[in-house]
Amino acid sequence: MNLTESAPVIEYDSQNNLVMGLDRTFVLGGTGSQFPSNVWLEKYDQNGNLLWTLSSNITNQQFDSQFIDVTVDDQDNIYIAGLYLGPNFTLGGKTINGFSNNGTDFFIAKVSSSGNVVWLKGVDSSLSHDSRRFVNSITATPDGHLLISGQHYRDFYFGGVNFEGDSTVPYINNNYVPVMFYAKLNADGAVLWHHRALNRHSGQWNSGNGFGKLFQSENGFIYGTFAADSSIVFPNDTIITTPQSGLPDSEGIVRLSPNGELLDWKFLSSNWGMVKVLRLDNCGNPVIMGIYNTSLTIDSLSINAQTSFDVFVTKMDANLNPIWLKSHGSDQPQLGQGLAINDRNDVFIAYDFWGNLSYNNQTFSPSAVESVVVKLDSSGNYVWHNHTEGSGASIQARNLAIAPNNKLTLVAYYNGTKSIDNQSVSNGTTSDLMVATFNDTTHPGVPAGCNSGIGQFEHGRSNLLNVYPNPADDQLHIGLPEDVTKAINEVSIYNLHGKLLLNTAMEVGRELTIDISSLSSGTYILCAGDEIRVKFVKF
Repeated sequence: MNLTESAPVIEYDSQNNLVMGLDRTFVLGGTGSQFPSNVWLEKYDQNGNLLWTLSSNITNQQFDSQFIDVTVDDQDNIYIAGLYLGPNFTLGGKTINGFSNNGTDFFIAKVSSSGNVVWLKGVDSSLSHDSRRFVNSITATPDGHLLISGQHYRDFYFGGVNFEGDSTVPYINNNYVPVMFYAKLNADGAVLWHHRALNRHSGQWNSGNGFGKLFQSENGFIYGTFAADSSIVFPNDTIITTPQSGLPDSEGIVRLSPNGELLDWKFLSSNWGMVKVLRLDNCGNPVIMGIYNTSLTIDSLSINAQTSFDVFVTKMDANLNPIWLKSHGSDQPQLGQGLAINDRNDVFIAYDFWGNLSYNNQTFSPSAVESVVVKLDSSGNYVWHNHTEGSGASIQARNLAIAPNNKLTLVAYYNGTKSIDNQSVSNGTTSDLMVATFNDTTHPGVPAGCNSGIGQFEHGRSNLLNVYPNPADDQLHIGLPEDVTKAINEVSIYNLHGKLLLNTAMEVGRELTIDISSLSSGTYILCAGDEIRVKFVKF
């Protein structure tokens, strides 16, 4: 029996444990008989030991399930989103019902840090149209909620709320999905708000893919990438583009209000460009990675590809003004897939290449497809790179994630033999998963500053002060460790944009309790004296 795996997505929790979601399909060797695809969720400790696993158990070959996305909140709860084909779907002892016609539908689940399914939610089939629906992403927000995005044809009910569709577009034998939906949910899966956007189609094959993964910054703004054919009609505005016959859709990034209203957008101007990954740095700046053809322009910044397809990385400010734009690649086409950002706002990218790769005045000539991980500083400048090597083998980088302890993990598919730094993995004829973890020692693990005024916090130390509980609710307790003799006269609390929110004198003694009930949910920095900086979370 052979095993095929697909669509791995990885995230870290606060304890440096790796959470991975993917699909697995078993195939009987020699017969070609294939079991249904099932959703798998796994958790590993920081040494790579498996802690637990969770999976669906579809056995009917007419049905299927597909993993789409995973996210971890500040309390280490795990949320997954996926698709299923069949009259029902079961995960962790909980079941949701679909339609008798077995059309594709989506599910969302909350899983505890120990691997138990807390809740499983799907579309209310008794009230919804029996057309297909798809989920694209799920993301935990700084205020303890969730953002989801997806696409659909007709009206459906989720959480007792009607998500309006478009009755003018046929849904049978039509791969063009006309409506983008996006919504904010609370941690119990209840809908806080939702919106739709009509992805208008020019009649060509390129139909618009809707939103990718959505992220919310500490100040509440929401960012997401999009693919549009002729236009995207939001409730309060319309994004208009020029359809490109025979070419992919126009792609770009949007900024939404905390309530999901369209504020502004930015196109990526290229002959052929595709956004692959979006992340926000610790200052709320969007960082985008993708591939492009010939040239790419964002406002006044431009880059040129050395081959037909190169990788681009760009950082924008909170208002979508480009800060920097960089091009990466070998002398042959490449594909980019991984992007991660550490607490210093350094950027890590991963992409596949099959031509001569040159960094730091050194050139590597591969004998097969290889993957490379590159570190850039917060200004987009090269710091280091590391790549796989192999003979007669292929590889496909799929995802990057960085742990709180600043260890970086790459997950990829490979076959044959691959090695990094003299550590090798091998498999047979099928494609297997490779997980590689890197120690980044080029910078100390202290938070970076932001352009908006928090830069003075860059070199602060956190081990000189005890701050608990963290996360905190209404009260934050502060204490000096026994080995610290330095007196502290006052403490201050700032948001991540450098705005002073609270300031109080340090009481006589070595402990202080601060009332933080007036702060909204989010991440803050506590400062004491000239050198003590502690990041904490208010929930």
